[in-house]
Amino acid sequence: MAFNKTLDYIENTLLLNTNFQVQRTTFSIKMFELLRNPTFVSTINGVSTTHNTYSTNVALADFYHVQFSTSVYLTNDVTLTVIPNVGCSDDDWLPASPFSSGVVALVKRGQCTFETKAQFSQLNTMMEVHHRIFSR
Repeated sequence: MAFNKTLDYIENTLLLNTNFQVQRTTFSIKMFELLRNPTFVSTINGVSTTHNTYSTNVALADFYHVQFSTSVYLTNDVTLTVIPNVGCSDDDWLPASPFSSGVVALVKRGQCTFETKAQFSQLNTMMEVHHRIFSR
């Protein structure tokens, strides 16, 4: 597997060129499966659009899940709000306020701690923040 060869290269380089003590630790990655194909509805400036094309082929999909993300069991629709920028200032959170019960904030990682983002969410009446790493 290419990943293991990369890891071997890094380990050997560190052992030969530094005084670092290298230790490998294995861990498991939890996998999940969707119980059904989801539907994504976006609302921007009062105009709702339904994105029906969910596919494991990203080239064909209107939307896709993040691989290796944690699973969640949802029985009802969930309202999401995307926090602009990285959520490290009031200016990032104010466009998304006021929050109502059951809204989940999607927050990019970086620039400040998760605790700081959670504090800003509470200051802006959001009860909890779900921090995920989103990439494509």
